[in-house]
Amino acid sequence: MFAFTFFLFGLYMNVYKFLIPAITWHLILFYLLLGRVPAPEVEGNIPFIDKLAHFCVFALLVFLYKWGFQKLNMQANRNINSGFWSIFIGVAFGGISEILQGMFFEYRSGDIADFMANVVGCMVGLFCYNLLRKTYFVKYL
Repeated sequence: MFAFTFFLFGLYMNVYKFLIPAITWHLILFYLLLGRVPAPEVEGNIPFIDKLAHFCVFALLVFLYKWGFQKLNMQANRNINSGFWSIFIGVAFGGISEILQGMFFEYRSGDIADFMANVVGCMVGLFCYNLLRKTYFVKYL
C-alpha cells in the first residue's frame, strides 16, 4: 500500500512540480507577513521603502504562479486561465494578510496602502511575465 501511495504522490508531483517555486515563495511570504519577524531597520530616510518591498514580493509571487500555471498547461494539456488564477491568488493573499495583520496581530498593522502596493505588484508581475514571454525569453518561459 505504501508503494502505491508513493507512486501516486510521484505522479501528482511530476505534474505539479512547476508550481513548487511559487508555493515555496508563497510560504516564505506567509511567514514574513504573518510571523513574528520584525521589520528590518533601514538606514537613512528612504520614503515608502515598505511599499516598494510589498510591490516587489507580490510581483515575484504572481510571476512565479503564472510561470507554473503556464508550464502546467503545456505539460498536462490543461486549459487553466493562468493569468486570472495568478492574479486571484496574489490579490487574495495580499488582502487576507493585511486584514489578519490589522485585526489579530499586535505586532503588525494592516494598511490599505500596503494592500494597494500588493495589487499593483501583482499586476506588474503578470505584465512582466507576458512581456518577457513575447520577447527574448520565449524559449525559457
